[in-house]
Amino acid sequence: MDSPKKMTRKEAFEVLELKPGSNKYDVERRYTLLAKRYRGRSDEETLNKLADITMAYDILTGRYVEPPPPDPRDDEIVLGKKRKDWKNIWAYGKVPFFVTLIVLFFVGWLVYTIVTNTPPDFQTSVFGDFIQGNDSMSGEPVKMESLIEEQNPELEKPVFSFNIISQRPGMDPQLVMGSQMKLTLMMTGAEQVDLLVLDRDIYDSIVDEGILVPLDDVCAKLQKEYPELFDGYVEPLKGKLSPDVLPEGEVAEEHIYGLDLSEKQMLNSLDLFGRNQILALCFHRPHPEKSEEVLYKLLASAESWYDPDVPVITDQAAGETTQPASEEEGEAEGSQAPESDQEAEDQAGQTKAKKAA
Repeated sequence: MDSPKKMTRKEAFEVLELKPGSNKYDVERRYTLLAKRYRGRSDEETLNKLADITMAYDILTGRYVEPPPPDPRDDEIVLGKKRKDWKNIWAYGKVPFFVTLIVLFFVGWLVYTIVTNTPPDFQTSVFGDFIQGNDSMSGEPVKMESLIEEQNPELEKPVFSFNIISQRPGMDPQLVMGSQMKLTLMMTGAEQVDLLVLDRDIYDSIVDEGILVPLDDVCAKLQKEYPELFDGYVEPLKGKLSPDVLPEGEVAEEHIYGLDLSEKQMLNSLDLFGRNQILALCFHRPHPEKSEEVLYKLLASAESWYDPDVPVITDQAAGETTQPASEEEGEAEGSQAPESDQEAEDQAGQTKAKKAA
């Protein structure tokens, strides 16, 4: 279809079958009527007629824009099509083209991520009412994470997961809910964890569910080689599986499922502050031998990393800590009450001198 030539206003009124000088309302009404008359036809004569009607309407309503002069280069053949055809294809297809390009880039990136992503070769997860001793916003690892990496340099991608489950005032309920969901994933095996750090409530809730691994062998080895650990520092926790998780007719045997470090709160020295601190191994652990080795190395080296001067938590709900009593303070606490006013004054003077020093 050839482009119609520009017409005069007189010709425009004639095309719309109106008298010269008709008002805008008549133009709008007549244009709508004629457009409906020729709608649905695709023969060349009708298309030319519709083009004339549209031009006449645009001229009479002031909407007409002079088309640019034809470019002779538009008729050049490029890759089997005229240049103007390529312009039309680009004008109408550039948006779908860029959308497709973005989708292909995203799919390619996703495939590359899946192919090149390697799962962690060891995961330590903390569940319960704990407080990180370092600045969690800084991105710096806690001392326990760094110690595990230092003691096991063969680990290429160890992961440390900190999950707070606490009733302390001011806790973010969404954060706690997310931690509880991760605990559920760990229990079902959907999230595979090697080493667990638990508080007493979490430990008691899962010890009879078959989630934890017996630690009898690891504990026996530690007791043989480092008996001092079990002199007020580490307490083996024994338990039995619930009959509900055992095959029918099988009787549950008592095993050691946790190593309790709560007496001295030893993990406070590794930036994991908690009133109750229990180490355990997960039944769904992907690296059974390695997890036992990591647990053994951690406790076997306790003398090098445990610091008795690190504050201990006295009130978990309030997050209060206290400094362990020194020998001098212990002696002062154990001393007898003064028998006279003079002795009381002497002791008060000594106390002030100590504080001033």
